[in-house]
Amino acid sequence: MIHIWKSLTRYERRLCILLLISAVTNPFSALATLIFHYTPEYHCNVTAQINTVTSKHFQMFNRTYNSTEITLLNEYLIPEETDALGRSALSHCHAYNRTKQQLVDFASYNTPGSFRSNVTAQNVKCSSTTFFFEKGVESAVREFDMVCDNAWKKPMALISYMIGKFAGTYSSGWFSDKFGRRINFLVFTFVQTIAMIIMAFANSYNMYVALFVVIGFSGVGNYGGAIVLGSETVKKEHRNFVCTFIAVGFSIGYMILPLIGYLCGNWRWFSLVSGLMGLIYIPYIWLIDETPSWLTASGKAKQARKVLQKIANYNKQNDYVFDKNETDKTSKTKKISILNAWWLLIKTPKLLFRLMITCSVWFVCNMSYYAIAFDTNSLSGSRFLNCFYAGVVELAGYLISYFTVEKGGRKYTVIGFMTIAGIATVASPFTRLWSNVATTLFTMCAKLSVAVGYHVVYLSTPEMFPTAIRHSSLATSSTFGRLGGVLAPVIIFTGKGGTNYPTYVASGALTLIISALFILTPDTHNRKLPETVEEAVNMTLNLPCSVNDSISDQELKELNENSESKKLQATI
Repeated sequence: MIHIWKSLTRYERRLCILLLISAVTNPFSALATLIFHYTPEYHCNVTAQINTVTSKHFQMFNRTYNSTEITLLNEYLIPEETDALGRSALSHCHAYNRTKQQLVDFASYNTPGSFRSNVTAQNVKCSSTTFFFEKGVESAVREFDMVCDNAWKKPMALISYMIGKFAGTYSSGWFSDKFGRRINFLVFTFVQTIAMIIMAFANSYNMYVALFVVIGFSGVGNYGGAIVLGSETVKKEHRNFVCTFIAVGFSIGYMILPLIGYLCGNWRWFSLVSGLMGLIYIPYIWLIDETPSWLTASGKAKQARKVLQKIANYNKQNDYVFDKNETDKTSKTKKISILNAWWLLIKTPKLLFRLMITCSVWFVCNMSYYAIAFDTNSLSGSRFLNCFYAGVVELAGYLISYFTVEKGGRKYTVIGFMTIAGIATVASPFTRLWSNVATTLFTMCAKLSVAVGYHVVYLSTPEMFPTAIRHSSLATSSTFGRLGGVLAPVIIFTGKGGTNYPTYVASGALTLIISALFILTPDTHNRKLPETVEEAVNMTLNLPCSVNDSISDQELKELNENSESKKLQATI
């Protein structure tokens, strides 16, 4: 990576640093629920019953209960529940409906451990809940009552975030194509910043959910916009480096997130601080330039020359290289319509089958990634350290994916790492029975593998399709990926008392199956991007193959005239 960094111009290096910094704050909104939805131990509020028993006991024996005796009293007031893995714990949402006489009977024993009650009591739902937060800590779970009968509120908030990302995928791409990469990046970054600030003052659950939609919507344009800016500015052989560099910024923010969460304590302070940190991007209004490629493609050659001259001056060059003939060619390129592109895809079974596989892989990558990322609070140990470890693993995953993409094939990297992710996902909930440390290790192994697989799939998908439908195929795959992200909250919260091992087993098995199917796709490593349908179809068997006769010669001619799209990343 060092030799690539040295080969970049001064302007490209500055842009890489600016885009890396822009990605640092992205996890603060993308993973905000790790702070917002922190749920400590909780159970029914039985304070009144405890006070009745302890005061009566003090009157009788002139002594107070010790911690062990208080535990016994809690067990007398709150029933035990056993989850599907055979683990017992006090119920979170039910309590015994003890009569006043039963409470007096318990208090009348000098040593509660010797008390034996032959009277059964009915289980009733909690009328209120007691949370055992650490000092200075507060989360939205208590403020908006997201437990017991209202437990659906937590996954609904996450689903709303993923719906926002789903909507932002196409909206940011359209906005970027229409108004420019720079404007898209700045506007979506501004919206994300404002939404996080307003979130700190959310006074109802409905407002809370609505803001999550906005945060998800704007996050796509912020992070995806950075990738587009970088990939369209540097040379094509450096695009993988720039994408990885931006991903490293995201990982750095991932590791900083738990520190801010620890220092803030209250979820509202975390949201406010995270939003205010977005103000550091105000100078980007003057530091970020529009990409010359977008200006050229939009017929703004004069503005493109100005930007290129500015870049040349910053690089201390006397002049820039600007090919007017290439500009005219780009501006006059005939483009196939979206409907014709889809009709072409449908009439080519091999490409349609390939698209189905890529959509499936994107689906499981998103599903696995967000299911693991949103669920690190359930791991044993410090939730802040677990989040930090997840950030370290994410960073390692991006670096590994960079080198595997540069040195090895895309296909077998995806298959290998996603297979590991599937096995680790299936195993992780069962390891809780014998080792919490093993659960953490398996979870981090799954996260590392998904990070590698996701990054490589991200790069390889557009390399499998011809120019005319490359943009549409990437958009479709990305859309299916968002649907997988919507399913992630269901995986996390499905199951009684948080026992979600059946869904983890199912999602892990699905990951294994889809990963195996990826072997039916071509390995695009160091291969020329297919421009025509014939070239794309031949990638599968590496044999001469004729195009479906139903495709007209005129359509093939139009395909051959299309240049490679420079807008691939806009849909991510």
